[in-house]
Order: sequence, then structure tokens, then C-alpha cells
Amino acid sequence: MPTPAPLLPQESSLDRMLVRRPVSSRHGARWASQIAYLLGRHTHRVCSCALQVLSTRTAAARPAKVAYCRSPDVRLALLMIELRFDKLTSGGGSVIYADGFRVTVGVTLPTGATWVDQGPPEALLDGATAILLPSPLLSGRKWLTGIIDVTGCSATTVSDLTVTITGVGTDTHEGIGTVTLVEMPRGSLAPELGGDAGLQIAWPDPRNWLEEGPAVTGPRGMSACLDLERLASEQLRWWWQLIGYEEATPGTDTWARASTAMGAIDWRQGLGTTVSPRFRTRARSLYGTSAGMAVEIRVRYYATGGGTVRVIATPIGGAASNLDVICAAGAGWQVATLATTIPATGTDQEFRIEVEAKATSGTLYLSQVAIRQTEACVVAATGLLAEDGGTLLAEDGSSLATE
Repeated sequence: MPTPAPLLPQESSLDRMLVRRPVSSRHGARWASQIAYLLGRHTHRVCSCALQVLSTRTAAARPAKVAYCRSPDVRLALLMIELRFDKLTSGGGSVIYADGFRVTVGVTLPTGATWVDQGPPEALLDGATAILLPSPLLSGRKWLTGIIDVTGCSATTVSDLTVTITGVGTDTHEGIGTVTLVEMPRGSLAPELGGDAGLQIAWPDPRNWLEEGPAVTGPRGMSACLDLERLASEQLRWWWQLIGYEEATPGTDTWARASTAMGAIDWRQGLGTTVSPRFRTRARSLYGTSAGMAVEIRVRYYATGGGTVRVIATPIGGAASNLDVICAAGAGWQVATLATTIPATGTDQEFRIEVEAKATSGTLYLSQVAIRQTEACVVAATGLLAEDGGTLLAEDGSSLATE
């Protein structure tokens, strides 16, 4: 039967363990409970970004793209989209009312994904259903939600989820409010069904035989405990992501840098080029703070003359690192990536992110900056894992393929 995933991590105070015994029966139960919690509850936010207000109200389509790569063992993702308010009109005197404008919101799923629920109650995220914008005269906010089956998505290759808002007829909008994509936790794990990593909580009782054996044969063997600990700590991916509008012909609503000197991006409405915002987050420290966190920086850009997007990573209390993503020249929207390491040497492993850019010639337009943890490991037939992503040898001397 499925193993329930605890709602809270389990305490692990040593004074609660039996002492002067070969193995305490509490140890094994705690390991299983912690692993079930980490795999079933401790998922990660892929994106949670507030988009800027459009320069003018429009009925035209405005798309935004979210980078996504599935964390191993994740099966579902939750998409949440907040709509911006309707337009207000004065009816003479003190009468003010909402215009009742409508929009459609379409979602193109990442490669391999399928819908479980396309937005209750009427498949609101199908790009065809007319949705009434929320009134500024009411206190409620309007969210559209959908559940996505991501089991068919790659765990190594990034693809994009596209959200497009369009006015119905001549009805206008000011763009999307926020877009959030979260890999969903699960209330229970069922390792006995196959393909579902997890431990039976009743299994690792030290009063039973401490078996050795490959994890792929089921929830047994001490290697299974080690594999699943590594899966929870390394393979539930860390993300940081900014998204903006990606117009087919970039205009006044797409981020831009029209200079050959490295500097602040024009973030458009509200910020322009007068401010270069800084964001603070925390790096993982899997192998100690000196090793840093292996990541891939991914940008979507449009630059007929090419250019460079720079992510400045500054550990709190330390020196900045300039991480430059080279953007080749080309007509149309393209993707550029950089494999690098984010320092984990800051106070409490915190670091600050700032994004700058320059164009080789002309203007560089930008619609996405995503940083994704890319810890390389092996999940091999014997359940062994490699820290450096290199090739491991099985006991019989044959090589084990990397992820």
C-alpha cells in the first residue's frame, strides 16, 4: 500500500535514540519518514514572477515563456496565472464602472507534458474561452489554475511553457499579472507499484535483516536509502527565473538594451533604465560552501547583431562574479545558455543577483532569464550515484551510463 508522506519533517534529536545498542529501532523509521517527507512534500517553485504592466492597453496577443525541466520523480506541476484588472469608465457625475472587458488565456505546454485539468470549470486555459477581467471596484483577485502531467517531460533538457493573453474582439487588457509554476507535492508514495521512488515506512526496521541489494528491485536494500536521500537533496531542482513579454516583433513591451556598453536593461514600465534591480536568494551547498552550486543560466533573446547577457552573482559579504551568456546574432527569438557555478560562500549561503546586458550592434531584446541547478549524477542499475557526473563502473567492470 502507498506510504503516507508526513506533513512535517520528523525530529531527529539524538537524546530520543536508544544508546548502547547495535541499532536503535527509531533510526530506520526516522530515515524512511524523512525521505517520504522530502520526496512527497519538499518540492520547488520553478517560476513565480510578476510581469510589468503593458505600455498601453491592447487587444493584441502578449505571450510570456517559462523555462521548465522536470525534477526526477516529479509527476505533476501546478500552473497559476493572475489576471490584471479591467478598465474603468466614468459614466458622468460620480458614477464609475468596470467596462466588462474579456480576454482569452492560452497555454502551450512544455515538450512531453499533457493536461490533467486545463482550468476549472470550463477549460479556461484553452485560449478560446472568454474570461471576464476582474473589476478594480471589487476586492477579489482573479486566478486561473491548471494541473499538468509532466511525467513525459525531459529531466535533462529544458523546454518552454508559453502563456498568451489576448483581448476578445476589441476588448483590451494590460497583460498578465503573475505566472507561477510549481512542481506539486504528493500526499503518498507507492514504491511497490514500480517507477515511484520511495520507501515503505514499515520496511527499514533494524530488527529485520539489513539487506544489501539494488534499489531498482523495489524498496529494499541500504543502497535504496542512500539513493533516495541523494535524489531528494540534489535532484529536486533549484530554480530562479524572470519572465517578460516575447513579442514576435519586439516593441515597447519587451525588455531591451540598445547600447554596446554593458549596463542596466530597460525593464520598461515603472523601472526603465533608471534602476537595475537586485534580487537576493540562497545557493545550495551540497559539497561545502567552497564547491558552490552547479547551474545552467538560460536566456531567451532577440538580437540581429548579437550581444551578451550578464548575470552578476554576489555572495553576501563577498566579491561579485560576472557570468556572461554570449548571444549569437540571428533573426528571431533564440536561446543561449551558460554552464557555470554560483558561489555558496555568502553569509547563510545567500547571494545577490543582478542582470545587465549589451548589444554588439543594434538592440538586444530579452524575454527570459532562468537559473537552474544542474547537479549531475548517475542513477544506475545498481543504485550508485556519481557526484561529478562521470562514468561509474559496475562490479563486473561494465560502464554505467550517466543521466
